Amino acid sequence: MIRLVLFDIDGTLLDAGDLSRRSFEHATRECLGPAATIGSHSLSGKTDPQIMRELLLRSGLPVGRIDQALKAALESYQSYCLAHLEGARIRPLKGARELMERLSGVSRLTLGILSGNMEALIAPKLEAAGLPVSLFALRACGSDDADRANLPALARLKAERLLGITIPAADVAIVGDTPLDIGCAKGFGAVSIAVATGEYTSAQLRAAAPTYLLEDLLDWSEVNDPGFPGGCYL
Repeated sequence: MIRLVLFDIDGTLLDAGDLSRRSFEHATRECLGPAATIGSHSLSGKTDPQIMRELLLRSGLPVGRIDQALKAALESYQSYCLAHLEGARIRPLKGARELMERLSGVSRLTLGILSGNMEALIAPKLEAAGLPVSLFALRACGSDDADRANLPALARLKAERLLGITIPAADVAIVGDTPLDIGCAKGFGAVSIAVATGEYTSAQLRAAAPTYLLEDLLDWSEVNDPGFPGGCYL
């Protein structure tokens, strides 16, 4: 029986356009100089600290200077992102608002965020998309751990402390839009629900073998499991 559902943000619940890419570009240039660029470096499915470290490494910055530069670069990235939220025209993805309203009405279900975003960006992004932050009881994010694979265990621990119960990994579902989200769920032993609303196609997501594959969150009824609230058994 699913007790905890953890949602990714970008590409899953909302579309922030190229805000993240512009923010990383700004931080990279501020840290390394105006000629620095992130090019086509992939950002999807990773934590913000992981992405920033990769960008610093690919720039040729000596490994011994990475940790020192990382903090300042992340602060620059975060500040730029927050300052440009309004102009980014962030919007909820298809079905996100409706699904959150449905699931929040299920008493035995706890909703949470599992995101690579820095903690300070989560609430502003959700609010900009018109998704009430209050619907999510907990967060596990890039600020907690740069390795996304470690976030499910952290989220479960927070939920168990909040609810005063033990939650088996099999009673956790992780919803995301990238193969890395699927791998994160599978590595933890959770149910993986992939939605093709980000950069990856349905075929690419299917190749990662999620438990469920949805075109968008309006297809939630395809989560056809009597133990899963919010699917066709809600």
